[in-house]
Amino acid sequence: RTAAALCPGSRGHRRSANLFWGMEDLIFLDLKKPSKADLQKGLWAFISISYSREQADSHMPAIGEVHSLRESSRQISLKALSDANADDSVGLLARYARLLTSMGSRFGTAVDEALRRTEAQLAFTWNDALRPEAKCTLSQLGFERACAMFNLAAALSYRATIQNTADADGLRAACQDFQHAAGCLDAAVGSAAGTRWATYKGLTLDVRPAAFEGFRALMLAQAQRCFFERASRDAMKGAVVAKLAAQVGLFYKEAAGALKALRDACEREGPGGDAVEGPAKKKKNNPYFQDPKANMTRDERERYQAETADKVAPPLLLSLIAQAEAQATLFESWAQFHAASEHEDAYEYGSQVARLRRASELVGEAAAKAAGVPGGEACALAMNTAANSIREAEAVAEKHNATVYIERVPPFSSLPTIEPKAIVRPTLPSELAPPAPPPPEEDDDGRDSALDSGFDPFASLVPLTVLEDASVYYASRDDVLRQLGDEVESLDSTAEAELFAMGLPHALAACDDDAKLPAALSEAVARVHGSGGAAALGEMLANVKQKTKDLDSLAMSIDALLEVEEGADAQLHQQHGERWACVRSSALTADARRELAQTREEIAQAEAANEALSTHHADHEDCLSLLDLDAGALAGRVPQAEEGSRLADLECVGDIRTLLASLSSCSETRTAAIAEAPPPPGGGG
Repeated sequence: RTAAALCPGSRGHRRSANLFWGMEDLIFLDLKKPSKADLQKGLWAFISISYSREQADSHMPAIGEVHSLRESSRQISLKALSDANADDSVGLLARYARLLTSMGSRFGTAVDEALRRTEAQLAFTWNDALRPEAKCTLSQLGFERACAMFNLAAALSYRATIQNTADADGLRAACQDFQHAAGCLDAAVGSAAGTRWATYKGLTLDVRPAAFEGFRALMLAQAQRCFFERASRDAMKGAVVAKLAAQVGLFYKEAAGALKALRDACEREGPGGDAVEGPAKKKKNNPYFQDPKANMTRDERERYQAETADKVAPPLLLSLIAQAEAQATLFESWAQFHAASEHEDAYEYGSQVARLRRASELVGEAAAKAAGVPGGEACALAMNTAANSIREAEAVAEKHNATVYIERVPPFSSLPTIEPKAIVRPTLPSELAPPAPPPPEEDDDGRDSALDSGFDPFASLVPLTVLEDASVYYASRDDVLRQLGDEVESLDSTAEAELFAMGLPHALAACDDDAKLPAALSEAVARVHGSGGAAALGEMLANVKQKTKDLDSLAMSIDALLEVEEGADAQLHQQHGERWACVRSSALTADARRELAQTREEIAQAEAANEALSTHHADHEDCLSLLDLDAGALAGRVPQAEEGSRLADLECVGDIRTLLASLSSCSETRTAAIAEAPPPPGGGG
């Protein structure tokens, strides 16, 4: 497509009904041209690696339909858009862009990383919409989404330009399409932010951040123009229309600034269009090269960059910049023109003339900027029409003021500035909204109709970010469960020790038979008496302490023998010298010393244990005295209820049994809750 295609020229059904100017100069973006890409092989390999081969095989029909959808959108890009296929093209491109957005949210950059440097690595090749002979090939799914969003924005902008803007409904539809186009470009900027592919040296001009920002501002400017057109047709207050026009000019100015930055990048980095996998490398300094901008002033440097950039920048980009700058100046003129009507209504004829003079100057500048711009014939025609209308209104106002009102014309700088009022904003088209899940019906060929309805064909695959978060969650959960299990086990042991110290729960057995010793206790008392009772326990403790002393004495004897042996060995070594070295016993003595040291450590530990046991025996000597009582005396000490009742029937006994049962139930419930925690789910969802 040539540069002239950006300004389609006059179409009879789009002739504006406005008195002053038409909307035949609306601009639409050209489609990017993609090359073929094998999505089937790449997506199948990715799902096999990241999920399972079974999941990949089950999704093969959906993968095939994704590939077909991409091919259908590619065919649209290869053909020229027309009035007949605009709606269908927008719908199909939106479905593909929505699918890529869903895949990006579900898989992230895992597709790129999993397939990097493999035979199944994806390769997306797109030509430059500004310089069709240039193209870029990258393997990132985010790059494919950004290009798809660009094409959707281009199709929406084209559909906006073919609306019948002479009609209120057509004007509203055009405004909506331009806002949707801006929303798609805004989404493309978001998908490029912080990504590796956005820094590639070989990136084409049309998908660089400055291009997205410039095209976005251009779409918003044209959407705001629709509001301005409607307001001027409906003869709204001049102040309102002036604010709308000022914002149109501001949007055009933003577009021109971003596109000029893109143009300047051509001079610094080249126009791009080479497939380079990797970030841009810094240029090496050449000591023999003198930078021509080194000694220039700021104005000289900007002029030099503009002149050199024009030699490498695409003509299409230069045409867009010139038209955006001309439109920005024109709408500054329209803002002054409509603000002048407010002065007229307020009988401020001098101020009216001042604003119309400024409007006439600006429209002249705009016409000069648009003159001779390649592809800007419709834009230049609109400028000339506007210039004639504004200058005619200025002449009438000048004549009336000079012959009737005779008011002093104030300097334009003394007049209040016009505050712009934005009515439009980037919005995503309804075609990008995710549809409701389709019913589980099948087509005639037996495949699910999810993709045909626009629904995500990979909805059954859990997003990888969710799987990663779930893995972290289950690892943390298992740590918590292990800690809880250890705490439960520790609490159970503590509870058992505390209950045992209180004689529970075996003490409750005595409540079953009043004034009788439990059978187990009677047997234990009999065994104690048969072994000698408490006196026998004291004798055993004394014997243990005596044996420890005997061992210590034996260790001292061995130590003395080793000293004698070491003295004899040293004497013989002194007497015979090196001849004694081959038969000396010092090595054996050293081994015996080590064993003796270890034995003394064990004796010391035994002495400490004996001391602790003696202390414990002394502390419980009163309790041990009960072991000397016979069974009859012990039975007399067993608690018993009042006459006519049983211990087992007492309220306090029932409360103790209830508390013990509750404690046991609580422990069992906690243990069961920990055991019933579900295992981590599989990767397939």
